[in-house]
Amino acid sequence: MIRYGNVLNDLRMPAAIFAVLALMMFLAMVVFGREPLDRRLLIGAEGAAALFIGPMACIAPTLIFDILVDEKNITHRAFGRWILSRKPIDGLVHVEFARGMWGAKLDFRDGSAIRFFGAHLGILADLERHLKRVAPDGARFD
Repeated sequence: MIRYGNVLNDLRMPAAIFAVLALMMFLAMVVFGREPLDRRLLIGAEGAAALFIGPMACIAPTLIFDILVDEKNITHRAFGRWILSRKPIDGLVHVEFARGMWGAKLDFRDGSAIRFFGAHLGILADLERHLKRVAPDGARFD
């Protein structure tokens, strides 16, 4: 059984980048702002918090969902525990990667779909390679 999905370590680099950008913005506001110092500190802190928290709030939800692929099934889970859906691999007919807000969309013969909400592009590439190996003949990959 192979798990595909973001883990907390995947957020370290984006968090570090946005933290540095937020700090740079804060310092620029404090040093170059024209308002009194107490006002510059407040505006700089608000802007820095928004610059850090905004992107993290968009990225963090990708930690909630994952995909498990075993020899017979594809399982979509939340929080690593609750099964949202489980479909047989032999029912897979179409897979789309990195389209819109979904990291991957897996369509099945019965008309249902698993919509995988975001993941690191390397994880999606690994999932695509694995599904191409185990998917039935005739399954389309976009």
